[in-house]
Amino acid sequence: MKQLFYTPGGSLAVHDVPPPALTDGSVLVANGCSVISTGTERDVVRLGTDSLWRKALRRPQLVRQFIDKTRREGLGAALGKVQEKTAELKPLGYSCAGRVLSVGRAVADLSPGQRVACAGAGYAHHAQIVAVPRNLVAPIPPGVDFEAAAFTTLGAIAMQGLRRAGLTFGETVVVLGLGLLGLLAVQIARAAGYRVIGLDIDDERVALARQLGADAAFNSATDDVLAQVKALTDGLGADGVVIYAATPSSEPVNLAFDLCRQRGRVVAVGAFGMELDRERMYRKELDFVMSTSYGPGRYDSLYEEQGVDYPIGHVRWTENRNMQAFLALLASGQVDVRPLVSAHFPIERAPEAYALLQSDACPLALLLTYEPSNVQRPTSNVQQPATSIQYPVPNDQTIGVAVIGAGGFVRRMHLPVFKAQSADYRIAAIVTAHGETATTVAKQYSAPLATTDHREALAVEGVHLALIGTRHHLHAPLVLDALAAGKAIFCEKPLCLTREELDEIRTAVAETDLPVWVGFNRRYSPLAVALKQALDNLRCPALITYRVNAGSLPAGHWTQDPTVGGGRLVGEGCHFFDFFHFLLDRPDGPVTPVKVSAAVVPKGGGVVARDNFVVTVRFDDGSVASLTYTALGHPDLPKERVEVHAAGASLVLDDFVTLTGYGVTLSGASRGNMVRLKRQDKGITQQWREIARALHGEPSRAISFDAVWRAMELTFCAEDTLRGEK
Repeated sequence: MKQLFYTPGGSLAVHDVPPPALTDGSVLVANGCSVISTGTERDVVRLGTDSLWRKALRRPQLVRQFIDKTRREGLGAALGKVQEKTAELKPLGYSCAGRVLSVGRAVADLSPGQRVACAGAGYAHHAQIVAVPRNLVAPIPPGVDFEAAAFTTLGAIAMQGLRRAGLTFGETVVVLGLGLLGLLAVQIARAAGYRVIGLDIDDERVALARQLGADAAFNSATDDVLAQVKALTDGLGADGVVIYAATPSSEPVNLAFDLCRQRGRVVAVGAFGMELDRERMYRKELDFVMSTSYGPGRYDSLYEEQGVDYPIGHVRWTENRNMQAFLALLASGQVDVRPLVSAHFPIERAPEAYALLQSDACPLALLLTYEPSNVQRPTSNVQQPATSIQYPVPNDQTIGVAVIGAGGFVRRMHLPVFKAQSADYRIAAIVTAHGETATTVAKQYSAPLATTDHREALAVEGVHLALIGTRHHLHAPLVLDALAAGKAIFCEKPLCLTREELDEIRTAVAETDLPVWVGFNRRYSPLAVALKQALDNLRCPALITYRVNAGSLPAGHWTQDPTVGGGRLVGEGCHFFDFFHFLLDRPDGPVTPVKVSAAVVPKGGGVVARDNFVVTVRFDDGSVASLTYTALGHPDLPKERVEVHAAGASLVLDDFVTLTGYGVTLSGASRGNMVRLKRQDKGITQQWREIARALHGEPSRAISFDAVWRAMELTFCAEDTLRGEK
């Protein structure tokens, strides 16, 4: 399908990419029309054309991240991250309308063929086909065409600004800024029964506001607008001012204070300077409030991504209800978008439309149109094990990898290793939820297939291994699909989120006799291997403390959601529980946990619940291992430190950069009995060497599935214990 993209370097082009993936709670829509937001999207493209040093000045936090990454992983890794970002295709667009192609399993109230309006940055792109969560989709009523319905997102934004003003029938509102949003707001306010006064510095837009129903409209640069507003309100001032202007100046907001009556309200919708004149607010005891985009639900992943609606008795106007209300205004004829449209362009000519945004006479609204889509998503079922795929893989063949999920971590940590180990690996397919990401990564690594359907990748001849690097809740079903397709599997941690999933995978592994590895890479680190060798020589129970200064994540981050990310203990803790097993297992048999205890720092004071915990495990050989995981630590403190004490000796592993021995001699140690690496090495490269050896039938230290199972089982024991902690 065709989709419009820009790169951070500033180029803008239409590319052919795979259609997006349909998830359970989303709707697949063939676009008929989409609107270019001449304010927001112009600013995005302009920012993209800035030089790197200008971007650095605008976003100093990214410079700090670059410096920190250079310090931890070296200049090459940091520059690689920058190059990765500058090569990405960035989708544009967030307001469109079209016809439903298919719906996810959790969507019961929409059906194929239905006409809908779609909203959402990240979803409602300028593309032939979009996949949009259900709560960001609204049915189009009869009599409204795709061209008008494509304005629904923008209409909801304009409407929410007016709602935040808290006005009632007959009150006066000043719409300050008569761009696209402001002119929509003029019509919405008129339909709501408000007296409407429009202000702008452009005479043509002032005239258009009068044409569209404003009771009055003035040029704020040339007219005495304060006197005009007082004259129209019997000297009282406006009941509310909603600012839709976009300017670095603070004059609009301070003017708004002057235009308001005593205890009036000023609402911020646009982006403008915020050097507020306190005295002008204070004298009138004004309310100054923000309006967040389309309405309640915006930026809430539960609402937008997982489809959890807010009860109407508690939240009358959500994003979706605002969308429906705007569509009703279009159907009744109370809002007319036709005078706002400057030009139409087919999607193939979208770059020409964006060129108009850079002109001095920037248009109000530009529409992109789409021919009826004939793009078909793959519908084949998961293939049965292919007879041409045999294990071990012959030594004269490279291992074909289908990468399912190519997010930032996979691209930074795994794909460069495949490129470096090209004698062993070749990337045969890239699968992501968004076609632009699959296309970008496939091109970067010369993968012959870019797709959003993992079934298509698993059916490719010559794929030996599926690398699964999606969000955590998808790991188990993808592992089972890959096993059914006859593929070996590498799954990023965690393997799954529940014991039931773990049991199902264990049964499938036993039935297929296919290898399943998990990204417990720390056991492959050279310093971890040296630590284990030293501990094995001591041959006695050990006391292990592992401290992880993990850093904080917001409560709304997907990893914090138990149903999506599993929480930080399941999502990340499994790493460290595997490390305990790795250190303590002996050649004559593995150790077995006999007691697990846990404690958690209570929620409060900015602490996210269950982000800070201690889990202690006693093993049957007498060893005790304790994991302290915290988001409370200072960011300058190195992330990980392991201390091991046994038989009068101590070993300290600091952030996988240094290993120091006390009372025990370390092979290859320098002065102070310390082994120091040139840079941090958590074992990812060696992990892939070992997997290649295993797949080629050679002796290998690749983790066994039994070890994977034991690490996950211990993780779930710890999770159960932590869940019961009060």
